[in-house]
Parts: sequence; structure tokens; C-alpha cells
Amino acid sequence: MDDETFWDEFAAEYEAIQQESNAAIEPALTEFLLAEKILPAKTLVDLAGGTGRYVPFLQPYVTRYLLVDFSQAMLEIARTKSRQPNLSLNKQTQQTFLATTPPHSIDVIFSAMNPALTPPDLLQLKHLAQSYVLILRLVEQKDRLFSPFEMSDPALHLNEAYKEFLLQQQIPFQTQRFSFTSTETLTKDFFTAYLADDLAPEKLAQLTQTFFADQPTAENPQVITFELLYFHA
Repeated sequence: MDDETFWDEFAAEYEAIQQESNAAIEPALTEFLLAEKILPAKTLVDLAGGTGRYVPFLQPYVTRYLLVDFSQAMLEIARTKSRQPNLSLNKQTQQTFLATTPPHSIDVIFSAMNPALTPPDLLQLKHLAQSYVLILRLVEQKDRLFSPFEMSDPALHLNEAYKEFLLQQQIPFQTQRFSFTSTETLTKDFFTAYLADDLAPEKLAQLTQTFFADQPTAENPQVITFELLYFHA
């Protein structure tokens, strides 16, 4: 299965995951960009914009909002986020976008949770933008019951690779973090079933007693942190 087919088939589930998120990153990001005078802007490109999570929040502050993604199914969902004429949807790979966009032709280039963005791509984005390049990533996701027993996701550390590259290139940058907390109630049965394949029975029984004691449920506090990496074009 090629990447485009995968994302087409995953589009509906991906949108559902976005809708279920407890992290209100969209309004927090918008408020920050307005406070920093990065918005309003004439043109904004949402690169690898997926199902358009940020369209309803950022679109009111740009003259033209261009969402670029190579998944047609993603774009069709994004189309439902706004009927305003300043939204354009472009079915295009990131490589084609980088290779065919004229230099300094876009005010702001924004990319959130983009798995295909490599550190050297930042130079090209800087070349295409007029004002700012904005990279948003999830950098921390922790909870009480599961995080201590799970391997860290390498994708959480991509922003560090971007920062290292920008430092090597002597390109000044800034960062801003957005943290969100929430609490969910989990059952003892769910906890034990989730970790049954990863922990020895004795260890799992010990943890279950620690977290749940004789109660059928336990509270699971969560912290989710996004980091915005941004720099002048």
C-alpha cells in the first residue's frame, strides 16, 4: 500500500481522533499568533494540512488560506470545515510543493504534525516564505497509568532535530509551548487488559493494586504539550 492510499483510507479515523482530542491547541495557537503580530497575513499555506484542523481558527485572519495535502480523502473532509471563498485546497505532495512554489511568494508557511518534514526542508520553507515559517509538533504526552511503561515515541523529539539544524545553519528561531491537562476515569479491567502483553503477571498485579487498590476505577491525569517552532523568513 502506498502512502497516498494509506492516508486516504485512514482519513475518517484520523478526523475522529482529532475531534476527540482534549487539547484545545487551535484557539491557543491562534491567540498567540495574533498577539505576536504573525497574523493577520495575506497568504498562509497549511502544508500537509490533512483534514483542516486549523482552518476554522486561522482562516479568518488571512486573505488567502491554501491547504496542501496529497490525500484526496483528507482534502474532502477539510472542504467541510469552511465554505469561505478564501480557502483553497491543493492536492499535491510536499516535494512538488517545495519544488514548484516561487520564492518568497507566501507570507506564512504553517505545518503541524507533519511526518514528512525533514530538517533540510526548513531551508526551502524559509526560501518560499516572506514573513514566517511555523512548525507545530506534539512534544510531550504523559499520563499517570500508562506512560511509565511505554516506550517514548521518536516523533515527539522531531522539534529537537529541527532546532539543532537551525542552529547549525545560524538561523535564529523562537519557540512557544502550549500545555493542556485533563483527567479520564479508567476501569481496572481496561488497565490490566491494556498492559497484559507488556508486563509480567506479578508486576501487573502489583501495579493494579497500587493504582486501584480495591476500587473498580481510577483517575488518570494527562498532560499534553505542543511546541511551536517559528522563525523569520
